[in-house]
Amino acid sequence: MTQNASTKPPAAQTPQVQTSSTPPAPEPADGSPFKPEVRKVAIRLHTGMIRGLLSRIDYQDTFEAELPQGCTLPLHVLAHHMFAHSPKAVERLMRLRDMIVGPLGLKTADKAAHTRGTYAQDGESGKAGDTLPEPAIGDRLGIFRLVHKEENLLLFKESDTHLDFVLALERVTGNETEHITDRLRLSTCVRFNNTLGRAYFLVVRPFHERIVPLCMREGLERIR
Repeated sequence: MTQNASTKPPAAQTPQVQTSSTPPAPEPADGSPFKPEVRKVAIRLHTGMIRGLLSRIDYQDTFEAELPQGCTLPLHVLAHHMFAHSPKAVERLMRLRDMIVGPLGLKTADKAAHTRGTYAQDGESGKAGDTLPEPAIGDRLGIFRLVHKEENLLLFKESDTHLDFVLALERVTGNETEHITDRLRLSTCVRFNNTLGRAYFLVVRPFHERIVPLCMREGLERIR
């Protein structure tokens, strides 16, 4: 698989969040655990930027969740909690997916795990991940390779013979005066390279639409 880690798309004009030395997210005022609601939204996130990484976008979706009130964790820490930890349900879905696509000679999650970089992986930090240093371009968070970073935007890209895709994770700032909390958006953009790519995504799309919101939900619950 060819990685385009050296690609540097033009900087986006995204709102900036002032963060400090990664203080923990506060508990809800009533002391109840944070239960994020993840929903699919009709938003095309940073299409212009992603066109610098994908010459064509054949499929795109975006999922969104509100962050806990007052959460100031850096975006790379939130990404770590979502990507570097695998919920049990996701592991089961990925095993089923690998059973389907493995015989076709396509990349499986097990093979991807052996291509990880040196950045902190699942099990290395636990909640101490709240103090993780910023990853460098080319590092992997989970199985995804980072190709572009800003304070409020991280882009990950994977390329293969059948398709290429970009994950865009963005923090959208809220409005304190209107008591609107920050939101986290995760977009997936896919370019099909051939007929096999289209057939492959037709098979894995149901898994994708379950895995993405599950990883977001459990990742945000983990920051408690």
